[in-house]
Amino acid sequence: MAHSGSVTARTYTPRHQLAGVTHDGNAVAAFAYDPGMRETSRTLGSGAGVLTRTSTYNRQDNLVTGQQVGTTPGGSDRPGLGWDYSYDANKNLASATTGGVMAGVGFTTTQDNEDRLTGWTRTNGETSCQRSLHFDPPAIIWN
Repeated sequence: MAHSGSVTARTYTPRHQLAGVTHDGNAVAAFAYDPGMRETSRTLGSGAGVLTRTSTYNRQDNLVTGQQVGTTPGGSDRPGLGWDYSYDANKNLASATTGGVMAGVGFTTTQDNEDRLTGWTRTNGETSCQRSLHFDPPAIIWN
């Protein structure tokens, strides 16, 4: 098979993290990181048809917010999405809520003293669904 002549190039941060990707000179992806080496921004595409996701973290390295915005290939804005996360003292995900086009959707969780998931409640802004999990060795019961 003949080589197509296309060139894909990658650039890296001084800490060897992927910083960008180009294909035939056109930006395909760009990445940014915080001092803790966690990804804080990801942009896919260039010009029209761009999608950007940003993330923030707390001191315990937990993801606490995320946002995604973009444009269509035609150049019009895409509706944004947002996420907020909370954690318990043991770094277990305790809840997530959404904003933007999915506002009102979220969930909460509970764990036992061994950090096992014992409950989950999902909401969509109007209704909710609850499940519980019980550990009764050797069985695990999901209600």
